[in-house]
Amino acid sequence: MGYKDPSPLVKELLLKDRIEYIEIIKDSEDGIGSREVTERILRPRGITSQKEIKKENIKVNKRLRAFVDLGILISDEGEYNLSSLGYLLLDSWKSIGERVDTMDRFSDYFNNHLVNVIPKEFFRQIHKLRTSELTGIGIQWKETLEEQMMNMERKLYNLTHCIHDYPEIVLEKAKNGEIEIVIVYQFEEYPELNYSDSEQLREEELFNRLVDAGAEFRYLTLENRRPMGIRIVDEKWASFLLPKMLDGQLDRDQVFIGTDIEFVSWCRDLMYHIWSFEAESLNVEEVIAEGEE
Repeated sequence: MGYKDPSPLVKELLLKDRIEYIEIIKDSEDGIGSREVTERILRPRGITSQKEIKKENIKVNKRLRAFVDLGILISDEGEYNLSSLGYLLLDSWKSIGERVDTMDRFSDYFNNHLVNVIPKEFFRQIHKLRTSELTGIGIQWKETLEEQMMNMERKLYNLTHCIHDYPEIVLEKAKNGEIEIVIVYQFEEYPELNYSDSEQLREEELFNRLVDAGAEFRYLTLENRRPMGIRIVDEKWASFLLPKMLDGQLDRDQVFIGTDIEFVSWCRDLMYHIWSFEAESLNVEEVIAEGEE
């Protein structure tokens, strides 16, 4: 099967009223004629004159025939139905609209953060962030995160650049087998933890305690990429962080947080993708040995 250039399809859809035609035909159960499409198009404008409808119907029918030629519509004895290609295009169009709305809502954020670190298949679903809240200061995220972790009942997923913010009660629950902790650690230089000398001892201790608590680790090495941040608590709450354009560091002031299932599922699926297809099993003994040198 040869390649089908989508340019003519998109060009036609971008013309005035075309999406409205497609929506009307989609909503009809057994097909619809061009005159009824015309009447529905003109009704909101207060145009009911038969003469005006007939005049406009000539134009509408010509446009619908163009959709038939493009494979977007199917015509049978003057009745129009949406083809499978038409359903695909309409669904894609809806997704584009949702993405545009999301990018517009968070435009300042996206214009100042590195969105290219998000895998393409997940960037195409960026509209799923529209139900989340964007924090304004780091303390807002940290307080919400701590509250969620203190009430955790089952599992914590974490894609992280630094090991931090694990309350004592969480470590105890993990050690007792009450909850699970799953971590993908993003190394600058494997197997060294990403901390300054002043923080190193405390963070190495926390890493060791996570290992002792039974946390399951995998890792990525940040060679030609910047880090992302994900936390998911019980698949009921999630947070998502991106690096700033200015310095490439994770922005812990502006963080997407939320409980909406669409947003949480997007974060969870992204975490699963990285865990299953990008991250490697971490030899925690190498990290511990490096810290002891």
